[in-house]
Amino acid sequence: MLINRTTGEELNVNAKVVSEVYEIYEKWYKENKKSDFKTLSMPLAGSPYCWLGEDKGIETFLKKSL
Repeated sequence: MLINRTTGEELNVNAKVVSEVYEIYEKWYKENKKSDFKTLSMPLAGSPYCWLGEDKGIETFLKKSL
């Protein structure tokens, strides 16, 4: 579930937000591809959006090398 980081509002049915998040992911992918994915971060970090459960520390599961 995609949610607003501040309000907790569920956003999966908001087409405008879904498109914006898609663009965020595209930009994140292109930037990380240039660096050979050496410095991974969460794509939505710093944005007004997050995934439900993201606060559970998923970063600890990301491998620093792929």
